[in-house]
Parts: sequence; structure tokens; C-alpha cells
Amino acid sequence: MISEKKAAAISGDHDYRPWPELRHAAASLRKIAAEYKPGSAHTTTAALVMMAFSVEAFVQTLGPEVLQGGVDAKDSSRGTVAAN
Repeated sequence: MISEKKAAAISGDHDYRPWPELRHAAASLRKIAAEYKPGSAHTTTAALVMMAFSVEAFVQTLGPEVLQGGVDAKDSSRGTVAAN
């Protein structure tokens, strides 16, 4: 049986923050890697990648509010944070 696609309109404000979900996924993968040694290198690598995505999601959402000073434009090539 083929289902028909239906359009849906969504309106309003949303406040979805992906970084807690990604952080939880990273922690879960790390726990699995610690419990099951065979193949744990791949699971640990996946946990590290998920943690990197979590940090990136945090920086893109709450980062500007939390890290108020931000990164100084002239120091951005070195990756140093400007002092306030």
C-alpha cells in the first residue's frame, strides 16, 4: 500500500537546543565502548565525533550568550579568546 504525502504547516516559536541531545549520545556511546571491548575503538571514535558535534552545536546556539566576549577578529586565526 502506497501512502500519500500530506503537507503540514508549522508556525510559532521554538527553542530546540541540539547540544544536550548530542552530549547524551556521546556519553552513551562512551559507556558502550567501556562495557564492550570488541570494536570499542570505533565506538570511542563515534563518541568523540558526537562530542565534537555537541561542542559545535553549543557554540552556535548558546555560545554567544555564554561566552560574551567572543573571539577577537584579529586573534581568530590563532584560536585565542579575547580578554575582557
